[in-house]
Amino acid sequence: MIQQMVDYEHYTYKISTIQILTHIIFPWLGDNTEKLLFVILLVWLIYEWLQLKNFEEEHFIWVFLLTLVTTNLIAIRTATTNYLMMFSVIIYIFQKLSSSNVPKVNFWILLLEIIYFSGTWFLFFMTVQGQEEQWQMYLPLPVLVLFGLILIKYFKIHYDN
Repeated sequence: MIQQMVDYEHYTYKISTIQILTHIIFPWLGDNTEKLLFVILLVWLIYEWLQLKNFEEEHFIWVFLLTLVTTNLIAIRTATTNYLMMFSVIIYIFQKLSSSNVPKVNFWILLLEIIYFSGTWFLFFMTVQGQEEQWQMYLPLPVLVLFGLILIKYFKIHYDN
């Protein structure tokens, strides 16, 4: 087990999701855009935490989950197993969607789950090299859950509870 821990740094990518976006997927964006996105995310996160003056439970939960997602976007990736903590974000998003007034919302949630589950495995099988997952696996989940959190808060998905 110790040897596996020592070897880990030799077969994993030491890169953040933002670096993947600005250096691999859109390489013309480069360092300046990476730094700008980093600052924007941190300033946004700090702003949201400062808005918690009158402790509102719903806003606190949203900001806490935003913190989990932002950390996965800006920090150097350590393992996709760390994405397990983002299941709480997914559950939150689906709970808000399921209590919304969107027609056939449970069908759409199920469809999203099926697409994500099968899409993730497809992406893994298409990109795996030997026993090593590749950088493509690090991108979808944090970006999708950030999009979901933005939809819930800023596009005012209304819920009945």
